[in-house]
Amino acid sequence: MDVEDEILSEIESRDTTIMMKNKELELKNKELESKSQELESKSQELESKSQELESKSQELESKSQELESKSQELISKNKMLGNMISLLRKQGLSDENIAKELNIGINKLAEYV
Repeated sequence: MDVEDEILSEIESRDTTIMMKNKELELKNKELESKSQELESKSQELESKSQELESKSQELESKSQELESKSQELISKNKMLGNMISLLRKQGLSDENIAKELNIGINKLAEYV
């Protein structure tokens, strides 16, 4: 019976070792799963931030185009005002009268012409 007991003891020892190894593998699998979920979560966060940045970039581009349009509009209005002032001068109106009619300071007239 000693031989049988010894064999049984070895089998039990191997079983115990296998069970312990299985537990270790389970723990490592859980760790990997947890890390995988963390990475997925971080990936989603980065995707969300990337979309936010893209949206903000589009907003800035839109505002930049608006400003460019307004700038062109102001340039056009200034040219038109300059042309009006030149025309009024050619018709013999004094700078004082032109400034009064256009409701601008006399010093501003020079900026438009």
